[in-house]
Amino acid sequence: MSVREKIEMIVGDGSLILFDDLDDAIIGVADNGEVMVTVYSYDKCVEIFMDINSWTSEESIEWVDYNVLNQNMGINTPIFVFHNEIFQGEV
Repeated sequence: MSVREKIEMIVGDGSLILFDDLDDAIIGVADNGEVMVTVYSYDKCVEIFMDINSWTSEESIEWVDYNVLNQNMGINTPIFVFHNEIFQGEV
């Protein structure tokens, strides 16, 4: 069973926004106070687009920031987790 199928089973109401090509970046779901939303790893999104398009990290970051993070899809807008070495081991 794919991550997409598992997450759709958990939420089950069809309200999750799931981006094409980014299933491997899904790290879970979260309650945003109103509805359950998809949670993505920002770093993994960047990595996926680097691989798909043979982009540098800078090109991929620019594309993800503008075309993915910059999207407002209402209350169902996914959450992106930024992994940062500053926080490693502190949480």
